[in-house]
Amino acid sequence: MSEKRKITYINNSATSYPKPPQVAEAVSRALNSPPEMSGRGEETGVKDRVRQARDRISRFFGCDDSSRLIFCSNATDGLNLAIHGLLGENGGHAVATTNDHNSVLRPLRTLERKGLVELTIVPGNFEGVLDADEIVRSLRDDTKLLAINHLSNVVGTISPIAELAAACRQRGVILLVDAAQSAGILDIDFDAAGIDLLAFTGHKYLFGPTGIGGLFIGEGLELEPRKQGGTGVNSEYPLQPLELPIRYEAGTVNYVGIVGLDAGIAFIKEIGLPKIRERVRKLRSECEKGLRCLNGITVYGPGPGVKKGAVVSFTLKAHGAEEVGEMLRYNYGIITRSGLHCAPLCHETLGTGAEGTVRASFSFLSDDDAPERLIRAVKEISLS
Repeated sequence: MSEKRKITYINNSATSYPKPPQVAEAVSRALNSPPEMSGRGEETGVKDRVRQARDRISRFFGCDDSSRLIFCSNATDGLNLAIHGLLGENGGHAVATTNDHNSVLRPLRTLERKGLVELTIVPGNFEGVLDADEIVRSLRDDTKLLAINHLSNVVGTISPIAELAAACRQRGVILLVDAAQSAGILDIDFDAAGIDLLAFTGHKYLFGPTGIGGLFIGEGLELEPRKQGGTGVNSEYPLQPLELPIRYEAGTVNYVGIVGLDAGIAFIKEIGLPKIRERVRKLRSECEKGLRCLNGITVYGPGPGVKKGAVVSFTLKAHGAEEVGEMLRYNYGIITRSGLHCAPLCHETLGTGAEGTVRASFSFLSDDDAPERLIRAVKEISLS
């Protein structure tokens, strides 16, 4: 295989690849086990395995009460449960930011269009950095929800969660954190941080399969369930049971996805988040430094020295983002992500709203030579 045809995958902010071998092994065991139903009948194997996974995953996120972990299909599902479950009946004033993903913005705008929500969107600056003071100033006496992403999927900037959590507690505002990009990279302590709602997905930096994620619900917080159905217990009760987590988990849970996610988190705990962060930082920094040295290349977001996530977003002066992404994929075997990354308002603040950027995103399991191969390919494209 030639150098150009070697496949280099650096689109981990979309879905991580490769996965640790133990994730595939856990999924395979689940698929090849008897199809017992979690919570149904007298079978205990699957039910106990789900309970054990729920406990371990909750501890990983710093939540002492594992019943407050609601398994969802992904972060989008969890965010919709949080937003519609909180605001879908009575509405209220909500605050979001330009860094937010469409998984936050679209549910809020849907409720705004229905006249249920009054929405304030706080802009980040031209580097995609959010100002905590500006966000706090946007909170009103009638503000019910502040939605914030922990880590930007466009430029990797980290949101000031601690300051915002303190401000929300003081004002009685519910804080919803989108941890789709941060879970598996940054430390998250749900209870200690004072977060009310936290949504995450399994298939990115937690190394799990697709189709599994979750929502943590803070103590004393009630959401209106978005679905009703079988729970395996209290079947004689005509309405959805009130106890957690089954109040929000109608139907059979994604057992295969749960055990895969559990295995991915076990891998992270074995390696250690500090070691994972350091390797991701090294790969991202090497890529960013090399791209900034090239003529005709613009790298977006804060410069070197600022703590960021796993992504590097860039454009080429002579080529469109989509064109560059296609050239990288088909001419060099380098898989990135081009476009607006489901975060159009963030691209507007960066000045890339017309076409977006090319985004490279690294994981702990990315190839050592991935930054070098991307830099060399982008240099060739820029000279073509």
